[in-house]
Amino acid sequence: MAKDPETVQGFYDELLPALIEKGRQEIEVMGRLLAGDTADASAELQVWDWRFYDTQLRKLDYGVDNNEVAAYFPLEQVIDGLLAVTGEVFGLEYPRVPDASVWHPDVVTYAIHDADSGEELARFHMDPHPRDGKFSHAAAFDLVPGRRLPDGSYRQPVSAIVANLTKPTADRPSLLQHNEAVTLFHEFGHVLHQTLTQAELARFSGTNTERDFVEAPSQIMEHWTWNASVLARFARHHETGEPIPEVLVSKLVAARDLNVGLSTLRQIQFGVLDMDLHGPDDDKDIDAIHPWAGPTGARSSRRAARSTRTRCCATSSAASRTTGRSSASSASPPPTAPSRMSGGLFSFLGTIHRTFAHIHRDSTVRSSTGVTPGGATSARP
Repeated sequence: MAKDPETVQGFYDELLPALIEKGRQEIEVMGRLLAGDTADASAELQVWDWRFYDTQLRKLDYGVDNNEVAAYFPLEQVIDGLLAVTGEVFGLEYPRVPDASVWHPDVVTYAIHDADSGEELARFHMDPHPRDGKFSHAAAFDLVPGRRLPDGSYRQPVSAIVANLTKPTADRPSLLQHNEAVTLFHEFGHVLHQTLTQAELARFSGTNTERDFVEAPSQIMEHWTWNASVLARFARHHETGEPIPEVLVSKLVAARDLNVGLSTLRQIQFGVLDMDLHGPDDDKDIDAIHPWAGPTGARSSRRAARSTRTRCCATSSAASRTTGRSSASSASPPPTAPSRMSGGLFSFLGTIHRTFAHIHRDSTVRSSTGVTPGGATSARP
């Protein structure tokens, strides 16, 4: 657990310089593919190009063809494998509940039984396919938390796993990309966390725990989808029935960290924005915070500069009237993006760079002027 904002800031301080350089390198590699495709050496990689060239690199450098891999992951087989693996590890059985009350015909309900005693421990619903108006990502929802009731009995937990996996047709099964199989295992880790709880109070039941720990069971579950011996149990070609070749699994593992710099920077961007919005400062200046979350360039720096001057002047009006100068002049100037970060994914990296500088700017203002980012001052005029 981080425990204090300074530890979080120090963590980002340590990670960001190397990650930004890694991200630059990844962009340059994909940029060379774009230049080759367009016969334009000056073509600039855009955010929407990222996934396309990531897929191309997996195929060219690692021999991973996502469509070839998907042939080994029919949805029904993945679900059967998921339930078989977890049933064996945790001593569980998952009988279907045919007449359960559900919100859509696509939803399938399972009971969770203790394999030894046959006791029903919980239930979960699986809603795997997309439809209009549905939640568009993958998630697990804690519908009824397990808890001790006043009469001494235990309330059985009920959970739901929601996804948007391709729906099967009359002549073709639903075939999952490997990353979709990983996601299914991940979300089922949350379901197990929610349904196998023995907590006495709903406040601590299942995933109602410290946020840092919520993702631990789900990430542990992901492990099985990278293990060749486990995959061989259920990842079988939908036409031939042959298990996924071990060499193909090795290629998937080798490509696992492709473009990890960019994906990690994206996650850090969320974290820094979260700290800006929910950190310890009493007063939040959204105009100053917002630019660091968006892919804007010089306009962000200008807005941040105006906002910084406004906040600092507001807290030192007496000094300004006396000297004609604002105390903001002692603060660090607004950060600017590195060269070649004017657009596309370079703009994305520029955003990360400015976020990094934004952290340092606020800490510099705090230490050198006594002015906190929220506008309070530690020194009397």
